[in-house]
Amino acid sequence: MLKFDDIYDRWVTETHLVLQTVKPHPKGKNPGDVWSIKLQLLSEAHFATFPEELVKKCIEAGCPEEGIVLDPFAGSGTAGKVAYDLGRNAILIELVPEYLNIIKKRCPNIKKVIYVK
Repeated sequence: MLKFDDIYDRWVTETHLVLQTVKPHPKGKNPGDVWSIKLQLLSEAHFATFPEELVKKCIEAGCPEEGIVLDPFAGSGTAGKVAYDLGRNAILIELVPEYLNIIKKRCPNIKKVIYVK
């Protein structure tokens, strides 16, 4: 009826059906739907600093070792700091020039900071 060819059948079999196979996590049960993470204050003047533990869980779950973390709203640089602590690289994008010094202080491994007006 839809006249799909063998390419579609192979894609469904090799990609979609394989993804439907749920395997238990090797370290035990899934982390669950709710994470209890304490807030973390930052002495610098940034109003919305993510707790490092939250960022750490997300990076560990979604970025392989030596991978690259992209943070398009870098703010205080928490994602960059945690990425480097975990052995990942990071690309941080921030439009507010006042936050660049905070990022440089928290992410001493930064190779280059580019500010575009």
